[in-house]
Amino acid sequence: VLWMMTWPVMVCFSHLLSIMDYPLISMKHKMAAPICTQIMYHVVRCRVGALQLLQGEWPGDGEGGPPALGVAFFAYLLLVDHMEQSYLPMIIRKDYLLHVVLTHFKTLLQRSESRVMSKGLALLNATLVPAHSLNSNVLDDPRYVETTELLCRVMVNCPHKTLRERSMKMLLDFINLFDAPGRYKLYRLAWLF
Repeated sequence: VLWMMTWPVMVCFSHLLSIMDYPLISMKHKMAAPICTQIMYHVVRCRVGALQLLQGEWPGDGEGGPPALGVAFFAYLLLVDHMEQSYLPMIIRKDYLLHVVLTHFKTLLQRSESRVMSKGLALLNATLVPAHSLNSNVLDDPRYVETTELLCRVMVNCPHKTLRERSMKMLLDFINLFDAPGRYKLYRLAWLF
């Protein structure tokens, strides 16, 4: 679907997602909600597949694509605020969705604004799978290890106590997603941090 878009539609779509970039993402929910609702309405009407967008599939060489922070906020609105959730495929494996969202979680948590980091933690929480359901083989993907490191970094370095506490809880929940060898590896990584 994404590759069949005409150039003007791609530019319009990219612009809509760039509006979701900073400062809209760091606004209070009451102020941003009406704007986000309108943007999500128009994004959906561009007929771009949500899953393709979340996976980072953009035609061409990547130039002119949507901004990473805009796509991360799009994922937040879709999965946490449930805006236009009918836009997602009806059948999607929760572990695959977690895998796809880790990139956007990283984008949000690398920012220093507390509201943006809070949105990142909420996004990760919305995509968690049942405990002990992930095989340790998925840890070969560096995104899982980076997620653990980011959660540790927030837990240690963030000046906001509530975000540190949420990050610690998310770290424990995230590690518990894995089987015993995976938990061991991530606990060692967290301990060494």
